[in-house]
Formats: sequence, structure tokens, C-alpha cells
Amino acid sequence: MANQITQVSMFYIPVRGGQETYIENLHRILEQSGYQSQVIQVKRSQEQLDHVKFLPRTPSLLNKILPDTDWFAFNFTLSFQQDFLGQSDLLICHYPFHYPAIRWHQNVIVLSHGVDWSEPPRTLADRYRVHALQMCKREKPTIIANDTNFLRHLGLNIQAGSQEFQQVEDRVWYIPNCVNLDQFKPSGVDRKNVILVPRNIRYGRGIHLAIQAFHKFLEKYGHYEMWIAGTGQLGRYYRYCLRLIDELNLQDSVRFLGHIPWQSLADYYNQVQLTLIPTVELEGTSLSAIESMACKTPVVSTDIAGLKDLPTLKANLEPENIAAKMGEVLENWDYYSDSQYEAVINTFNLSNWKSAWLSVIETTLE
Repeated sequence: MANQITQVSMFYIPVRGGQETYIENLHRILEQSGYQSQVIQVKRSQEQLDHVKFLPRTPSLLNKILPDTDWFAFNFTLSFQQDFLGQSDLLICHYPFHYPAIRWHQNVIVLSHGVDWSEPPRTLADRYRVHALQMCKREKPTIIANDTNFLRHLGLNIQAGSQEFQQVEDRVWYIPNCVNLDQFKPSGVDRKNVILVPRNIRYGRGIHLAIQAFHKFLEKYGHYEMWIAGTGQLGRYYRYCLRLIDELNLQDSVRFLGHIPWQSLADYYNQVQLTLIPTVELEGTSLSAIESMACKTPVVSTDIAGLKDLPTLKANLEPENIAAKMGEVLENWDYYSDSQYEAVINTFNLSNWKSAWLSVIETTLE
């Protein structure tokens, strides 16, 4: 009988971001490779899928009053799932946060999507995330990081952008995000004078920084729009971004597109001149950046966390510097489009990703 593998995650269905896309790609690869694949997650959709087990969701009001309550609640409910999880030969835990709830299982892979706590830790959840990381360091489950920044927090001496798809220490691997080149590829359509920001609307994703940089950019390069594609058009931070747009008189130039289905994202990358990833904190190797470069749409990003590992043109956190980098790309568009595209198809492709993942799984199951 085929080995059964269960991915443990807060987020999967509906597929709205990089982590969910990652889980979907991994599920497909596992199924294609002869494994029985399933996911256990918090219920965030009315969809019913045979390979997904849904656990109750914390009321949204409670999570607003006590941020990250849903993360702790998910761990609590996981502790009552030993009969279900015990039937699996291997658990893949998305983020160390959930490891304490499933550490009893004999085969666990802990996957990091990037450092997910503020530095220094500010909240109880931040401190718990650091505690979970320390527990992983002591107990040594198999660990996969999708960026070298996390590995340096783990205590490893590893340079950014090096040792991809390798075991970098006993039971520790670096496997960066990769892209499906059959789905994300150049289409040859005419491009619009648009800057795309494919980011969910929260502080760490730097939407405010993108707006400020775009204002500076327009002082030299007029007749452009900025499209912000992502969820989160509610709450205090979104209202702050709207006020910022009003203050900078960008009402006619900045559009919030809301959530774009994953299947449609390639169409957007192929329409625009440039993608901006303005992260200010908490980032792995951004899947959005890799998808854009695979469509030959060049990317400017900040030089934060896991973004250091990518072949994007890097900027600091100053709006003027980001605007200057955006201008540099547009003035040398063919060079950046071609060079970033080549780097992605040679390194950040699903073939490399699949081979590395299957090696880790086979080794862990042994």
C-alpha cells in the first residue's frame, strides 16, 4: 500500500496566496509520485474535498480581540486528532508553530515559509513561534526552509542565494519556492503602463511603501497605474493606505483589484511592465516574484529576509530608492526581463523542486 502523507496547515482551501499554492503543488506532486496525499486545515471555505479534513474555525470576532487566537486554537484541536493523524506515515507541518502539537508523530517534516515573527518578538504568538523553533532545534525533526534567512535564524552559516535544493546540515534542507513553468510563461501580449503589486494588504507586505514609492516614481515617469492585487480590503491598515492615496493625490492612479484567482495570475503578470514586491518584514522566497519573472516581467523587491535569495533588482526601504530602481528596470527593460527570466527557468523550476522534495520524503520515511 502507498505511504500516506498529511500536510498540516492553517491555510490551503481556498487557494489565495503563496502558501496555499505551495500546498496545492506539493499535493499534486505527491499524488503523481504514488503517495496518498491529504491535508488537514482550519475550515475557511464551504468547499468539500475528499483529500481535505477541515477543523473548526475560531470566530473572527475573537481573533480580532485577541490576535493569533486562531493559530493557538488550531494547535489545540490538532491535539485531539491523534487517531486521524496517526494513520499517516508522514506529516508535513507548515511552519514550526504547529510542531509542538504533532511532535508525538514518528515522522514529521517541518517546513518554514519564512521567519514569521517580529524581531524582536512583540506578541505572545511571536514568542511562541521562537519557542517552537527552539524546540525544533533540540528535537531535530526534518526541517525544510524555503529561504536562507530562516536557516541563519536556525544557527546555520549559509550565504543568501546559495546551496539551493541541498541538505545543508543533518536533517536540514534548503528548498526555495519554485514555479510551474507550464502555467507561468510569457504570452507575448501587449503590455500596459502598469506596475503590479501582488500582495495581500497587511503591514508586513509593504503596501504603504509601494504607494509612497509610486508617488516618487510618477514625478519622473508619468502615465502609469499601480494595481494592487490581494485580499485584505478591510481594517485599519487598509484605511491607512486609502488615506495615503488621498494625501498623495493618487486616486486615479492606484487600483485595488482584490483577490485574483491563482489560475488567472499569469494573465496579469503578462499585462504589466513591472512587478513590485515591497516587503518590510516576514517574507520567504516570494512565489509572486518568481511567477512574475517566469512571465518575463521583471521584478523590483526590497532586500528583506528571503527576498535576498532571489534574482530580483533589490532596493532598500526608502521610497526614493524603490522608485529609482523601478525606473532603472524600465529604462533597461529587455536586460532585466531576460536575465531574471533565465535565472528562474534554470533554478526556480518545479523539476528541481520535485526532485528535492521527493529525496527528503524518501529519506525521512526510511
